[in-house]
Amino acid sequence: MKQTTPQSILNHVADYFCISESVEILEQNNHAVCAIPRQIAMYLMKELLGFRINQIADTFRRNHSTVIRAIREVEKRMQVDERYRMTVEGIRESITEPEVKLA
Repeated sequence: MKQTTPQSILNHVADYFCISESVEILEQNNHAVCAIPRQIAMYLMKELLGFRINQIADTFRRNHSTVIRAIREVEKRMQVDERYRMTVEGIRESITEPEVKLA
């Protein structure tokens, strides 16, 4: 079983959106191309790792109210946008599924 870490979440989210984890997800940029993956990564850290809001805020160098707003936005959008929900769930599965080794 794969171990889920903050870094593995960042890597999977960045890979899915074809962006640079260290530059685009973590930078102080509010463009949608960066903000949406960042919000999803924050949500997944809460859901998969059980991180507290302040731990997520520290990871992303944001304040706690920004993290709360981001997580709520993901939860709200998942309820009304099936494609978005499937995206988030697909990323979650890519993080938590065991790696398959080909012979």
